[in-house]
Amino acid sequence: MIIDNDPLIERHISVPRDMSQLSCSSFTAGIVEAVLDGLSFVSVIFFQKFESSLNIALKPARVTAHNTPNVQFPNRTTILIKLEKSVLEREELLK
Repeated sequence: MIIDNDPLIERHISVPRDMSQLSCSSFTAGIVEAVLDGLSFVSVIFFQKFESSLNIALKPARVTAHNTPNVQFPNRTTILIKLEKSVLEREELLK
């Protein structure tokens, strides 16, 4: 979980009133997900020899952005990173 009290992206993008539920930090979450993909969180072929089955998710890391405002930080955003169980098990095997 990454908490950003004053997201830089939110400072420079104005959201129309009728789209108030739009989170511009979703773009940041997409960047985080792309970085995780680049760090081989989806390289299934290399790690198949460590897995007992071939039921590996193609996207073992899911990243979402949530607006979590409070009185002090009205633009506060939480970026939630969810990892599949297979990723955590793989990391244990590589230790």
